[in-house]
Amino acid sequence: MDALRRLHKGILFQSPDGSKEVGHPIDGIVDDTTVGTNTTGEFQTIQEEAQVLAQNWADLLWMSGGVLEHRKCYYYNITWSWNNGRPVISRYNLEIPIKIRRGDSTKWDPIPQHPSSKAVRNLGVRLAPDGNLKDKFGHLLGKANAIPAAFCKLRISFKKWLKAYHTVMIPMLTYALSVPHFTRKEMDYLQGKLLPSVLNAGHFPTCFPRAVASAPTKVGGIELSHLYFIQGFA
Repeated sequence: MDALRRLHKGILFQSPDGSKEVGHPIDGIVDDTTVGTNTTGEFQTIQEEAQVLAQNWADLLWMSGGVLEHRKCYYYNITWSWNNGRPVISRYNLEIPIKIRRGDSTKWDPIPQHPSSKAVRNLGVRLAPDGNLKDKFGHLLGKANAIPAAFCKLRISFKKWLKAYHTVMIPMLTYALSVPHFTRKEMDYLQGKLLPSVLNAGHFPTCFPRAVASAPTKVGGIELSHLYFIQGFA
């Protein structure tokens, strides 16, 4: 990563008066990395910069004993427009063909480009550059539909059932839930998909009072906390 910084300025951040400028070509955590570049110039400029940056990183990985996993590679081309003085990500994204050659291969592999509205899983979080949460909500909804079906097959005591709910089911649904910002209506919908089957698995009727279901056990409840409030404390 230090070597790449010597080869490429990356994304340039400039102070409002233009007196200071900082380049930032790469971010990384463990074996996941993101490289980036920007320009205020012509379309061809950003294409050339992105191509050089991607190939430099691929070459540095190869020389240090690593290699890019092509099936995990993708990129966004984010363009901005101004709306009443505020920058807004444009829905129209120009296609910028980027290809990389890995190691001693002579084959150039194209890297797929995603629209700014598409979310890709990164460290468990699904966020799109334009901020929409449709993919993340759809993923949670799939879990909310699948988990109760598996839960209903359990034949365990109430104590073990409650422990499984808090240590298995809730963590599966709320992992990285502090990152998005779902509305109460959206979380009510998820909770409605989840709770009836969960209550049945715990030998409770589906019409069991929700206030009692979410109340602490020390006051007679069963501590089935609402996902909306879990999101707030995550």
